[in-house]
Amino acid sequence: MASGYLRLRGEKWYACWKDAKGRSRSRAVSKDKAVAEQFLAAQKLKVLLSEAAGTAEVTYVQVAWQYSNEIVPLRYKHSTAASYRGIALNRLAPYFGNSPYASIGLSDVNEYLGKRLSEGLSPKTVLSELNVMRRIGEAAIAWGYADDNPAAEARIKKDRSHKVTVLTPPQIRKLLDSAVDARAHAAIMTALLTGVRASELSGLMDKDVDFVNHKIHVRRQYIQRRYQTPKTKSSIRDIDMTPELELELDAWIRSPYRYDSPTGVLFPNCRGGAPSNCMLNSHLLKPSLESAGLSDMRFHDLRHTYASLLLANRESVKYVQAMLGHSTITTTVDTYGHLLSSSNLPAARRLDAAVFEE
Repeated sequence: MASGYLRLRGEKWYACWKDAKGRSRSRAVSKDKAVAEQFLAAQKLKVLLSEAAGTAEVTYVQVAWQYSNEIVPLRYKHSTAASYRGIALNRLAPYFGNSPYASIGLSDVNEYLGKRLSEGLSPKTVLSELNVMRRIGEAAIAWGYADDNPAAEARIKKDRSHKVTVLTPPQIRKLLDSAVDARAHAAIMTALLTGVRASELSGLMDKDVDFVNHKIHVRRQYIQRRYQTPKTKSSIRDIDMTPELELELDAWIRSPYRYDSPTGVLFPNCRGGAPSNCMLNSHLLKPSLESAGLSDMRFHDLRHTYASLLLANRESVKYVQAMLGHSTITTTVDTYGHLLSSSNLPAARRLDAAVFEE
């Protein structure tokens, strides 16, 4: 069975483990503990694969490896594939190891989930790992390694403690007035008045700003240093552009303070490339929030603010769904249902008037 541990020496984390021949190994990895954990998990996986090669029964580590190499690259986009592969090989495979896959049951899965929650991980993170376990189980059944999926009936209670944070119109004006520079002003205003995700904002090009039809065309996202198609088919959309935003973007595109971009990135970084999500948060939004004296918030909360403004203006839920690019109206209602009860009170009053007033 693979074994190993991390040790902090000075500023660096060292990974210590026993290789497939039982020899003790040690290596200085990184100042970042998470990076060292990933390295150690990879070394353990090598040992497990070596041990599993000599067994008659198909083990969990073998199924996880096969799933990661045969299914994940073909079925998912790069960012999703990297996440699923990391969970399968760096989390699940080292934990279940060389246990015969067919011998793993629901109790084993629940024990793993409980352990991860006790380590302080959020329910959302553990749910992501459970979803990968389910997919591995589906693959194992298809390959004939097992008769049922041990993760199929496992459940994680979703964390609903995070509340949607939205800005009021006065706060929006204060934030824009306090933007740290012209790029921050234009980018934050675009996010607030279109509801684009951070990755979609990063992927916008000059050509996506349609001044003739008054639209913002969302055709790509920029994530993990590469352009990709948007999150879902419905995320490929045309968003109505307000007159104020048109004026802002027209001035921004012609601004002498804008970095040159050979590819036509709308909000280029200093090298002319697409801005990362981290840059949008750390260099544009957070300093502007501090300058405005507003509480910290996520860049994604600008999207929530856009949705709340539409609903407060009595726009239909169907319209909000189309502008946000939600795949189903259920997603829109589940996310913003708490805003509907107050924003649609006039509709109830109109219904009363239609029935009882002559």
